[in-house]
Amino acid sequence: MDSEAPLLSQITTAILILDLNGRFFYLNNSAERAVGITARNLIGKRFNYFIEAESLPVREWLSQLSHLETKIYDKRLLQFKNQQSVDAELVLQKILLANDYYLLIEWQNSSLVKRHKQEEEILRQQQIQQQLLNNLAHEIKTPLTGIAGAAQLINPEPKDNLEISNVISKEVKRLTQLVNRMLLGQQVASRLRVNIHEIIEDVIRFLSLNLPPNITIVRDYDPSLPELELAPEQIYQVVLNLAQNSVDALVETNNPKLTFKTRIKKEHPLAPEVNLAVCISIIDNGCGIPEALKPSIFFPMISGKNSSGLGLGIAQGLLQQHQGTIEVDSKNGLTQFRCYLPLNSDHSNG
Repeated sequence: MDSEAPLLSQITTAILILDLNGRFFYLNNSAERAVGITARNLIGKRFNYFIEAESLPVREWLSQLSHLETKIYDKRLLQFKNQQSVDAELVLQKILLANDYYLLIEWQNSSLVKRHKQEEEILRQQQIQQQLLNNLAHEIKTPLTGIAGAAQLINPEPKDNLEISNVISKEVKRLTQLVNRMLLGQQVASRLRVNIHEIIEDVIRFLSLNLPPNITIVRDYDPSLPELELAPEQIYQVVLNLAQNSVDALVETNNPKLTFKTRIKKEHPLAPEVNLAVCISIIDNGCGIPEALKPSIFFPMISGKNSSGLGLGIAQGLLQQHQGTIEVDSKNGLTQFRCYLPLNSDHSNG
């Protein structure tokens, strides 16, 4: 076992090895993190010291594993003695170590497996989206250039012509900026150390230009947040897209409220090597996301509104470029989008 231990310790899935009497023989690093207790405190103890006996039918599994080549795939709710529980996907196999037989359990958190599959599908969809955006840029930018040139040729007399020319030029500039922002996710943007609250305030100022007067904006900021190294324009686009979705959801809400909240989180969905994360939450008390759309809410071209549905897909892609991600919880009367960004290592180390 000593020769296999270094390799097993590097595996990201949890590995538990029990002897035929159900005693812990080995746990890798991922298993220690999953159960929240060190191997030293479990080795030699029966599994029901820490896990409810009905959660792991060890005798039943061993009776089915009559041959070393056999594997069992199981999915069940693991219940721990500390009242915690987790859905797990298990792969079970009987192994031979130093002339003794053991039960090897490979354990993956079902919610993590589901999220990884969703992220893979989102990535595939975003690759399609990027190609669509490339084509869209060429289709839109070429006529925009012609329109801008034609607007400059309009005779400024009478005065009405000048006003029309100015309106055309302004709208062309706006559409050009919109296309550039859509394509921003494909570019390597320069990064600066910035205060995340300044970006949120820029978003609030922009939203306020057309914000229905009955919507209340609430700021719930953590003033201790350090500056983050990021691409400001990209994070602005993320927060703006999510906030605009919230505004749209508040149209028919009584006493509508849009909250911007920031916190430092120790528990987060980012990579295991990220100790701390900054969480930016955009919260509204609107109608919520339809259940049918929730599994595909970050896919391109998916929307509950009469729009292109590009906003959330772009937002997720931009966050992923920063090694971040977006999570969402939604029901009627409460929707929370949580944007996670890794905290700079110099701050996370204290």
